[in-house]
Amino acid sequence: MTESKPLHLYEELLLLALHDEKGTLNGGYIDHALSGAVLAELLLEEQIIIDDQANGTIKLQMEKEPDDPLFRKAYRLINLWQKPKNLEALLSELANLSSLRYLATEQLCDRGIVDDVEETILYIFSRKVYPTLNPAPEQEIISRMRDGIFKENAQIEPRTCALISLAHHTDYITAAITFHERAKHKARIEAIAKGELAGSATQKAIAACQAAVAASIVMTTIMMSQINN
Repeated sequence: MTESKPLHLYEELLLLALHDEKGTLNGGYIDHALSGAVLAELLLEEQIIIDDQANGTIKLQMEKEPDDPLFRKAYRLINLWQKPKNLEALLSELANLSSLRYLATEQLCDRGIVDDVEETILYIFSRKVYPTLNPAPEQEIISRMRDGIFKENAQIEPRTCALISLAHHTDYITAAITFHERAKHKARIEAIAKGELAGSATQKAIAACQAAVAASIVMTTIMMSQINN
């Protein structure tokens, strides 16, 4: 187990996506959600920037490979480019990496937050599931999200704005609030999701990631539809 460090944005989102008891992933867009969270955090920390003077292409600001395995994946993808690409392209490439969700869940296992269990199905097939070991981190995340949504005058930090935005647009927000609460506080949630309650830099990062996640999900849905037909 690694020493306690603040959770990354993608780890917080993954905890919302994982079923506490079953350890399974809810929803079909986890790879897009994780990729969006990785890029949102890199943008917020100015490890990558969007160059508006170069058609919105991504510029790497990191001087060396990051220690985090998911950030390192993004770093290496950018370094492999023959020419600059935009955020949507980077998110799509990151989401298509088969190792992404495995690396993310292993991070939570190393922290002692979830367990790593091999489950047998019908005595033939096996799969990995990740039931909760330590519920405290997710409880703190949910509490922070609920405070931001329900307390009108609450100051919401940029990371929490980004988390609510990504959770809202991938439906993982239902791990923190009920459907009734979501409907009742729709205007507030959408304002947070658009970055309207954050500074201009945060708003730009959130809007860019939100658009990239949405576009990537649409493209994946279209491709899967064509394959099935």
